[in-house]
Amino acid sequence: MLAKGKRTRPTGPATLQQPDAISRVDDLIATVSFNSTCYVVQAYMYLLLGNSQMECGDHDGAIQSFEHARAQMRDYIGRPLFVISLITGWKFDNLDITVRQRLCEALNAVGRINDAAKCFHELKIELRGHGEHQEWVHAFGQQSKKLERLGDTAVDVLRHDEAISHYTTALYLVSSSPQAILIKRSKAWLATGSWKQALDDANEVIALDPSSPWGYEMRHAALHKGGDYDNAADAFETMLTKMAESPDPDVQRYGDKFVSPSSTRATIRKIVNHTLRHLPRVLIDTTTSRLHNRAEQASAFESLPVFNQLVSSMTTRIDYVRIKREVREYFRYVMLSHTWEDNEPLFQQVVHIAVYDLEESPTHDKLQTFCKIVRDAGFDWAWSDTCCIDKSDNFVLQEALVAMFKWYQGAAMMIVFLRGVRPSSPRGALAGSIWNTRAWTLQEYIAAKVIRFYTEDWTLYRDLELPNHKESPEIISEMEQATGVSAEQLMPL
Repeated sequence: MLAKGKRTRPTGPATLQQPDAISRVDDLIATVSFNSTCYVVQAYMYLLLGNSQMECGDHDGAIQSFEHARAQMRDYIGRPLFVISLITGWKFDNLDITVRQRLCEALNAVGRINDAAKCFHELKIELRGHGEHQEWVHAFGQQSKKLERLGDTAVDVLRHDEAISHYTTALYLVSSSPQAILIKRSKAWLATGSWKQALDDANEVIALDPSSPWGYEMRHAALHKGGDYDNAADAFETMLTKMAESPDPDVQRYGDKFVSPSSTRATIRKIVNHTLRHLPRVLIDTTTSRLHNRAEQASAFESLPVFNQLVSSMTTRIDYVRIKREVREYFRYVMLSHTWEDNEPLFQQVVHIAVYDLEESPTHDKLQTFCKIVRDAGFDWAWSDTCCIDKSDNFVLQEALVAMFKWYQGAAMMIVFLRGVRPSSPRGALAGSIWNTRAWTLQEYIAAKVIRFYTEDWTLYRDLELPNHKESPEIISEMEQATGVSAEQLMPL
């Protein structure tokens, strides 16, 4: 019976006369405006014609008939239809549902599976709670498995866009528990770089089953791809919690192979603290121009995107080499070598104010320009003996005196400020500069791996554009003249 969505088999003269009957109904509609009864009868006739065409293998014709039937449907079942039903035996109950069921079948028969799936999806939603139609819904929805397999095959050969199309169609068809297909589509989206779509699918999986770890696994992957490392790490932590709480021992064992974000964070902090023990106790942040002690330096690293990126990316093992590389890269610092002058900015003066906010003076300008040059060269940290040593603390002062040579050795670069040396100074000005009269000059020069000399207006000495002035024969010659140390000893190691 059509009311239950089952197929009818028009036979005999009735089948042959259907087109003529539809034509007569068309004529009737033309003369009786907006008669809902006529529209419904016409839709029913198109349904019968479509059924007949399906039996004859004319699926394209059937699609056209069913679409005509659907277009004629009206929300009306009145007394005239009741009378017609008594006379003809036709059943008009659930006619719209029956038409769309047959349209789904016809579209599928000609390979228009995407259109069939969309039609089915709309109908499936309406049929929830209608027990008499669930057998048909389940049977038609089984095609989702075939499409899911097609998607899997496309993934295997790296045709991810094709896989997404198959999975999307399968999701229209699946009647229940779409999580597995959503996860597969999320992975396919991610493979194409579409992390936002991947995240949407992951969130839908979580909404469908909050206790499952797999949605959180994909949320982590999508957020990590999108650069939201902090939330990605949180999603990964939640995934591990869900795995540990799972009643399935296999899922619990699967979770054991992962490294928790909290463990990775602890390892990074340990490496950071170890690194900082070999650096000056206080450094200048060249962005904010504030003094930072070691605790503040460590905190600055944790505020960087790279910190959460490291945490989020290390899911199965902790990559110590990578962590050390990132930590060393961030904490590269540049040291200032200069001659002290009157009114140098000291630790007590700078500890509560940004270097860039110091009042204008020759010594303040020296420190500020040094920090800006370091910043513009791509370094985050700078050091000057004027303000980075608390000379009122005897322990700190003694520590600095003992460690000074190692600090210069560990610096990424040393900048030498030559007060009194003008840009137009002739060759030999470095050798005769005030800087070369200092007691620490030779030790700092030998310790530093990379040096750049600047004149008193902060232009490069002798316009030397070399990255490392220790590689300049001219510089080596002048330093040999000033110190009496052989050129071989003055060359970079």
